[in-house]
Amino acid sequence: MSIPFSTENTEVFIGFGLFVLSELIGMSKAKDNSLLQLILHMASELFPYEVKRRERATHANRPRRKRDERGRFTD
Repeated sequence: MSIPFSTENTEVFIGFGLFVLSELIGMSKAKDNSLLQLILHMASELFPYEVKRRERATHANRPRRKRDERGRFTD
């Protein structure tokens, strides 16, 4: 019995293939066991980014906004 190849079956095969790939990654002894975690880990290794907390806004660390003669902001 052969399975005809059509667009409906293609979507099913792609879905099944992604499921199998996900399960293989999940069964591996890798630290990250899901595809999303693996992608996020790779991205964080390729593009390191440190999260820094912003200082609280004070008069010293924020620029003064300038106004024109009518009182409107010029920025």
